[in-house]
Amino acid sequence: MPNTIAEETFSFAKKAKECVTVPELARCFQDLIQPYGVVASSAWAVIGGDSKIRRGFGEWPAEWARHYAQNNYFDSDPIFAALLKGHDAGYWDEQLADFPTDEAGERVMADARRFGYADGYSRLVPTLNGSYYLVSLYGQKIDRSPDVRIMFDFASTRFVQEGALLLNRRVGVPLKDHDLTPRQLEVLQYKAEGRTDKEAAELLSISVKAVEGHLTKIRKQLDARSTSQAISIARGKGMISRTIKTK
Repeated sequence: MPNTIAEETFSFAKKAKECVTVPELARCFQDLIQPYGVVASSAWAVIGGDSKIRRGFGEWPAEWARHYAQNNYFDSDPIFAALLKGHDAGYWDEQLADFPTDEAGERVMADARRFGYADGYSRLVPTLNGSYYLVSLYGQKIDRSPDVRIMFDFASTRFVQEGALLLNRRVGVPLKDHDLTPRQLEVLQYKAEGRTDKEAAELLSISVKAVEGHLTKIRKQLDARSTSQAISIARGKGMISRTIKTK
């Protein structure tokens, strides 16, 4: 078993390359960084062609992500602004110290603290197609040890590289008998979080009938007798993420 941060990091790099689904990769990454105060993590395409389809993955804080999107915080996020101005990576307080925030930015950070994310680490990671992913690690108090910081940098880069490859491999590839489309996975993830069909429809900007249709196809695809069984099967196969609860 790995017993040093370096060994843990290289073990993650090997496991990441062997992951066959994005949720499996996300869990592997979160398992690596969680002992160091990171309660959730995410990677989102923010610059370049990928940003147009809003691709993202990770064991993200679902409630915070929805609140963030509903309030259009991306445009006023001081962390992302600091990254664009010259910092390719850093703890949140470091970013804010060098690039003071305006009133809108203060509101973003205040809400993050309200959701339980008083501390964090973010970096921009480039991909081969010219896009960038914003990797964010969330927590109340994240480890500041120099070797942990190196691990965050290295592991975040590998997380994005392998995640982007897994996403790209899905394009144009016929579905396997156990596979689901990205939209079906979104619907099933919301149901796994306890959302009603109406709530899932509103969050995805589709009709309730469309949600019901997706669930019917999901149950058939997974040979499940009920949505609950489909959720259980999907979790067992690593097709949907664990539900992240905010405190």
